[in-house]
Amino acid sequence: MMRVFVIALIVIAGLAIGVYRAKLGAQDNEKRIEALRGEIRDAQEEISVLKAEEAYLARPERIGPLASERLGLAPSSPEQFTAPEMLSRRLGEEGSIPTEASSVSGETGASLP
Repeated sequence: MMRVFVIALIVIAGLAIGVYRAKLGAQDNEKRIEALRGEIRDAQEEISVLKAEEAYLARPERIGPLASERLGLAPSSPEQFTAPEMLSRRLGEEGSIPTEASSVSGETGASLP
């Protein structure tokens, strides 16, 4: 009878130690989860600030003058646009490019400069 009692005490002590270790592990995991949630919040705030900054820097009224001053670019003129019907003639003037059908059959055309 005494043997059963000692074995039961050892089993209960082992279970108590196991529960205590599980509790400590769960607390550590909770701390890590909270730290990660804080990092996620910080990253989301940083993303929203960067998106706002991108929107501010990408404004057309800001980019237009910069493109003119630094790159020498100007707004598009109507002569730069071509109707779809006129594309083949305009491409013929500049050089021919391989069409999808000739690429499939293995033929090549002259390339654009």
